Amino acid sequence: MLLLQRFNKLLSIRNKEIVTVRQEFIELKKYLVEKRVSTGAYAIGTLPKFEGYCIYDAKTHFEVFYFERGLKFQQKTFIDVEDAVAYFKAELVLDPFSKR
Repeated sequence: MLLLQRFNKLLSIRNKEIVTVRQEFIELKKYLVEKRVSTGAYAIGTLPKFEGYCIYDAKTHFEVFYFERGLKFQQKTFIDVEDAVAYFKAELVLDPFSKR
């Protein structure tokens, strides 16, 4: 019985998605809040609910793109997270529609 409980626990752990947030993404979020960028204008590490800018950690590289109607536009790929974050910041801050 104990062995079955351990097995079920192991299965439940393996089925859960482990999500880690990069420190650079946490700092990026703080920066965007300070700059009063609308939270609906972007997504960090996931796709936006409707449309907006997105920065995504694809594990081997970082993607920055504009997501609209299920499609990625203006997609750029970066090896360095700091380059991706800098580009993402510039795109959002320069877009007049991203401000609150």
